[in-house]
Amino acid sequence: MVRKALSLLAVPGVASLALASLPAQATYIDPSIAIATQLLSFGSGGINGDVFLPLTGAGTTSTLSGAPTATVDGYGWVKSNISISLSTGTPSTGAAYLGLPYPAGPGGGTSHGCFLGASMAGNANTGDTVCVSSFFDVFYDVMITDIDGTAGYFGGAGPAAMGAAGLGPINMQFNGDCVADTSKPNLGCLPPVGSPYIGHFLISMALGQDVNLNGFLDVIKFEFGTHNVGDVTNSFFNGNQLVDTFNSTIAGNGAVMDAITDPPFTFTLTGPTTAQQGIVYAADSIPEPASLALLGLARRRAIT
Repeated sequence: MVRKALSLLAVPGVASLALASLPAQATYIDPSIAIATQLLSFGSGGINGDVFLPLTGAGTTSTLSGAPTATVDGYGWVKSNISISLSTGTPSTGAAYLGLPYPAGPGGGTSHGCFLGASMAGNANTGDTVCVSSFFDVFYDVMITDIDGTAGYFGGAGPAAMGAAGLGPINMQFNGDCVADTSKPNLGCLPPVGSPYIGHFLISMALGQDVNLNGFLDVIKFEFGTHNVGDVTNSFFNGNQLVDTFNSTIAGNGAVMDAITDPPFTFTLTGPTTAQQGIVYAADSIPEPASLALLGLARRRAIT
């Protein structure tokens, strides 16, 4: 069965309506129309993970299994938990855009595909490749907590936990593609399961302590790289919003230093992320191009 949709035909001096045939379950998508998105939470306790941090002197280093050896320049290690949670004061909002890959070049060359988030308007059917460009501006808090029963921060004189709040915004960006499923809202392309958002959470915190007792106050620095989108574990509708919870993994590295250099460490943080998306392309629908135009063109965020 072939379903019909109205489209506008450009005729010199005349604006007229004509019927255009569209394949069954085709959805017309336009990469200039924004799908509003928002990160709602990083789990109940944030995205977190355990790691040994060089936050005590060599003489008071952790004796737990797996602890690194104290460094020759006087740093010892304390097993810690690093947790990232979304800021409660400022929402982490974003937008996503869906479009079709560019066709092959002149002479039948290789398809240009999805180029850095750029794509074109057209009809998408189930099984087609769809370009996805999505970003979030993330506001977040970081907390590090002493979970070591054999050592404590700053030789045991430090706090049980320390952190920074109200950080950001940090831009997380994804440009890639997905396989369309017109039976799902927004063609099932959000969140982009199995793909990473690229962003750099770069944090520098002054410790106000001379950890290795060499006469210089120390700082701790974290850099969080990719935010990987895992399997969706829960979805529900809230009005015209689809709310998804999906597994997340953030890999990062850092160091404690005399404002120069010193012991580096790496870590992996995991946990659930909950996000919502507005439904611009409803399941099994055939929006008319003319109707889409009535929504207004959203200004496309520049890719940096």
